[in-house]
Amino acid sequence: MKHAVRAYALGIFTATSLLTIVYFQSGEANESSQPKPITKEKASNYLEKKGYHILSNSEYQSLQETTEEPKKSKKSNQSTSTKEEQNSENNTASSPEKELLTLTINQGMYSKSISRKLNEMGLVEDTKAFNQYLEMNDFSRYIQVGSYELKKDMTYEEIANAITNK
Repeated sequence: MKHAVRAYALGIFTATSLLTIVYFQSGEANESSQPKPITKEKASNYLEKKGYHILSNSEYQSLQETTEEPKKSKKSNQSTSTKEEQNSENNTASSPEKELLTLTINQGMYSKSISRKLNEMGLVEDTKAFNQYLEMNDFSRYIQVGSYELKKDMTYEEIANAITNK
């Protein structure tokens, strides 16, 4: 029994010694095989090979300024044309505020999905704000399943009263 324990201990000692030697030698090899830092020349050569252009900060800023100038002139031209279109629409058609839209609420819909649907219909601009309004004023608990006729110019309170039984 004594010899078996000694042999077992000698085996563990030998295995531990070998693992220690391998561990420390491989650590030195890993340190030498770490990648070298990339230089600016290597990076610029690589980017040019891939078809990219390299600009300094001053070149980039001047390029941005030249691209912003045409956008500003386009916006001013667009604003005058949109004003003319709005005037012609107001004269020919009835006001869109009186337009009725139908909202259908199905079983299992949450107030978030209803808010999103109202946003898609154009009745609510901010889905999060409307959802918070429903929850803060305790409307979200009383939303009823069904179809509702809603006007474009309705306030949050009017919409909430229409879709709830509160």
